[in-house]
Amino acid sequence: MDLLAKDIRHTARAPDTPIAVLRTMNIAGGHQGEAAMTREIRPYWQNFIDGNWVDGADGSRITVSDPATGEPIAEVARALPADVDKAVAAARRCF
Repeated sequence: MDLLAKDIRHTARAPDTPIAVLRTMNIAGGHQGEAAMTREIRPYWQNFIDGNWVDGADGSRITVSDPATGEPIAEVARALPADVDKAVAAARRCF
């Protein structure tokens, strides 16, 4: 049994997921380097409310740090209760 097949046995997946699909999804044993994992991280993330990216009500931000190094890797908009109310109202309009 190759290493890939061994890793797949321990990966949560639908029982009929073919190995080729798992290889494509890169969940069957492939380990990415740190550079590959972090190159897609935007430096600032807003809240997604009512189909739009928006800052929090007071404009404050939360710093997200790399757990391995403690270095800051991004910031996210801090959502306040007013932001949550807007998001809930937008979600209710969808149903």
